[in-house]
Parts: sequence; C-alpha cells; structure tokens
Amino acid sequence: MGWHLKRISCAVRRILKAVSAVLYLTVCTTTLNNRNGHREQILTDTFTTNVFLRSTVGPLTITFPKPPSLKKIRVKNPYVTLGGFYSPRHCYGRYRTAVIIPHRNREAHLRTLLYYLHPFLQRQQLHYAIFVVHQTGNATFNRAKLLNIGVREALRYNDWDCLILHDVDLIPENDYNLYICDDYYPKHLSSAMDKFQYR
Repeated sequence: MGWHLKRISCAVRRILKAVSAVLYLTVCTTTLNNRNGHREQILTDTFTTNVFLRSTVGPLTITFPKPPSLKKIRVKNPYVTLGGFYSPRHCYGRYRTAVIIPHRNREAHLRTLLYYLHPFLQRQQLHYAIFVVHQTGNATFNRAKLLNIGVREALRYNDWDCLILHDVDLIPENDYNLYICDDYYPKHLSSAMDKFQYR
C-alpha cells in the first residue's frame, strides 16, 4: 500500500512539475530598460510565438511580371470580406491593424501590392483591414490629406491597435516584419529599400 501511494505521489509530482514548466513557458515576463531609462514590461506568449513562427516564412520572393487582376487577388484570398477586412478563422487575431494606402492613377502598383500584402498579413494572423483612399481629378496629389481621410474612415469601423500608413509602391519582402505597433513609439516599417541597395 505504501509503495502504491509513493508511486502515485511521484506521478503527481511529475505532472505538477510538467504543468508548472508549461505555465512558466507559456507566459514569460521580463523587464527591460529602454534608452530613456524607463522600465518596460514585455509579455511574451510562447504559444502565440510558436504558432506565428509556423505560419510565417521570412524572406519572400517578389516578382513583377504582369500585374494580377482583381479577380486573381480575390481567388487567392477567399476569406477577405467585402471592404478588405480579414480575421483569422482558427484563432482570435491578437492585433487589430488598419492599413491605409493613399492612391491615384497607379492601378498596377495597387494590384501588385494587394496581391502580396493580403497573404503577408494573414500569415501574421492579424485582424486587419486595408483602406485604399483614392484621389480623383487632376489636382496635385495630396498624400497627407488622403492619409487624414483614411485614418478618419478607418476609426469609424473599429478601435484599431495599429494604423499603418502605407505607400502603394512599397511591397514588404519579409513577413517577420510585423505590421503591429509598439506601445511607446512610432515604428518605421520600410527602413531599408531595394532601390537604395537596402542601406
């Protein structure tokens, strides 16, 4: 009888040790000092990180043959709803991101961007929407005004965690470049571009 209880207690201890290790690995909290000496608390969810790492591919192969048709973009992204909205089907999107693209007379660039951007954002498992703000007429292109309009319109639809102000001719080349916002500072997503030899 004593041997049996001892065996059970060893099994229970092993299970508790495994559960505590999993709990420790699932949520790890670290405190870091940033440049200004403020203490920041960074929460890392290991499960989410592992799922994210399985879904992203890193550096992408970008080619520019013929711009894809809108039909091809829709077929490639069947879960993007009317208006450019997407939510992951298998999990809750951890971040809500609105991408705002000012646009005029650059249909080929826009279609190419959408062709690459939708799968890019979906692999990051974001709840996102893409807002294309189109300027009509022949007046001078007013990018800032279009961005202001885009932000105002985007905020009517959701309480976004992040607003990405995106150029129509910049295509992200690595899906490890997360389209999410830092809690403290603005983030520059295209710090290196191919036309400047990535400097």
